[in-house]
Amino acid sequence: MEGSILNINGIPNQANTLQQAALIPGTKNGDPTEDAGLEMAITSEAKKTDEHVFYEYKKEPWLLESINEHITNRIDYVAHKKIVDVLELALINVTYDSFRKDLQETHPEIAGKKFGFTLNESASIKIIDYDNSLTENDKSVLTHAINGFREFKEQIQQHAKTVMTLVDHDHETFGGRYKLDISNFQDVIDYGKIMSTSVQKMQDEWIQQVQSNAEKRDFSYISVAV
Repeated sequence: MEGSILNINGIPNQANTLQQAALIPGTKNGDPTEDAGLEMAITSEAKKTDEHVFYEYKKEPWLLESINEHITNRIDYVAHKKIVDVLELALINVTYDSFRKDLQETHPEIAGKKFGFTLNESASIKIIDYDNSLTENDKSVLTHAINGFREFKEQIQQHAKTVMTLVDHDHETFGGRYKLDISNFQDVIDYGKIMSTSVQKMQDEWIQQVQSNAEKRDFSYISVAV
């Protein structure tokens, strides 16, 4: 983030997160008990996601959200959300950089491999293995470690909702043509690729991913009045 004028405060100290993850029984030897624990945690998250809808389309969200009294239409709302998107991506970038540095110290053999990440259907962070270089144990270690950054997972979840909102309401960019929700998010968005670009190009990267990977709707949310 060199050269950026953003001043982001309040980022928690996560220096010991991966060290703590490394002490979890089974993260180094692939203990099946640990894998079972992970499956139970993911199942629990999935149930929570089913009970509480992750994201739901709203026709005029600017009338429902407490944002700014001057935001009273779609154009202003989208402009506001684009600014929010940039700030959220900058924060994610800072946190992910901290995660990668800790990973290099605790698991250098994994840090040197190529991987990305996204959100799965239960809104947990899912590791993407780019070249099939990750072993099952590598994936287990990474999944535990990256989801262990509780603030990080929440940051990703919040940004995912911002992305879904923009896909639905930024008609100038998406035309209301694309379907993006938590059920297909992992097939569309790769945060590894987003984080590999410059801060200035991160928004363009996820927009390109949506336009290239997202399923197109049979209808458009844009109303055409005669």
